Amino acid sequence: TVCEAARLHGAAAPVLTVADTLHGLEGALEHPAAHLTAGPDRDCLVAAQTPQAARAVVLRDALARAQADDFTGTDEVALLLHAGVSVAPIQGDPANFKLTTARDLAVAEHLYAASR
Repeated sequence: TVCEAARLHGAAAPVLTVADTLHGLEGALEHPAAHLTAGPDRDCLVAAQTPQAARAVVLRDALARAQADDFTGTDEVALLLHAGVSVAPIQGDPANFKLTTARDLAVAEHLYAASR
C-alpha cells in the first residue's frame, strides 16, 4: 500500500503510466498564433493519484520549504519534489480517477450505478 511504501521510503504515491501523447502549447489556445510544441517522451511520464503519503516530519518539512519559497504545488508530490524528497512510485488503480470536471462526476455516477 501507499502507507507501507511511505514508511519504507519516506514518501510514496500511486501512479499510472500515461497513454495520451502530450504536447506543449505556446500561446493561448484561442489565439490565432498559438501552436503546439514538442512534448516529453511519455515512456518517462506517470500520472500521480491519491492518496499520497509521506512520513509526517518529511511532509511538514516540505510544506515549510514550499511556504518559505512561495511555491505552490498541485499535490503533495509536487511539494515533496520541490523540497528534494524522493517519492517512491507504487502501482495505481485506473478506477481511482480524479473527480475534477462535471464529466468526471458523470462517469463516477455511471460506474457507481453499474456496480449496484
